[in-house]
This record gives sequence, structure tokens and C-alpha cells, in this order.
Amino acid sequence: MAKNRNTIDARALRNRFGISAATLHTWIKQGLPRSGDGFVPNDVAAWLSEKGLATPTRTVATIDQLSKSTRRSIRQLAYDLAKGMPGEPGYYDLDAAEAWLAEHKPAPPHRNGGRTAGALGIKTVIGRIEAIERRLDTLEAQPTAA
Repeated sequence: MAKNRNTIDARALRNRFGISAATLHTWIKQGLPRSGDGFVPNDVAAWLSEKGLATPTRTVATIDQLSKSTRRSIRQLAYDLAKGMPGEPGYYDLDAAEAWLAEHKPAPPHRNGGRTAGALGIKTVIGRIEAIERRLDTLEAQPTAA
């Protein structure tokens, strides 16, 4: 049977919620929702809130939903997740993600005199190359001291 992308196994669930195997076993006996091949983190969080065992968290299941909530592109979020932003497919805690993003603000774009570095005109570039060539010709023409 193929594993559902939105489920996690018992070990990952214990790590995520910081609980022991015994606590997980007790929760399962009390009716913790399970999927055929694991646990759905959002369902577990909702169940814990209903039982009064955990404070509710704002979560989303997909990176597309995370993108809409944080107003960041999916590409930028993939980069942020690779750099250590909390979250994984199937479970993104919005409060934790927003706190991480606030601490890791992106650097402003590189500017060169008010223009981006690639905004130089072709005439300017050619003029600079010609000036360098003239300087090299001058240096080559000077006699060397022996």
C-alpha cells in the first residue's frame, strides 16, 4: 500500500509532540485519530485541542496554503524550509513559521548606485573596456627599468 503523503509514523508523531511511547499508546486507546498508514498531524492536533490536551495551533497541510498564509512564493518557502524553517509536508505550523521568518528576514537586493548591477548600458560597458585597453597599451609602451 502506498504511503499517504500527509501522514507520519508513530516515531515522528512522538517527536513532533514531545511525548513518550506510553503516552501515545494511551492516546490511541482514548481514540486518537489514525489513518491506515500513520497519523495525520492536523487531525491529531484537532483531537488534542478537543480533549484539552494541547493548545490549538494554526496549521496548514500544503506548501501552497503556507504560501498564501505567509505571502511568500513557493520557491522562497522551499529555500526557507531548506535553511531550517519549521514545517514538513502535511504539517506547517503557521505561528512557528511566522516567528522563524521574522527572525530570518531576507537581505535587501544588491544595489549599485541606485541601479541594479545588470542595468548598465552597452555603451557604458564598451567605454570601460576601451579605457582598460588604453591603460594596458600605455603600460606596455613604458620602458622597463633593468
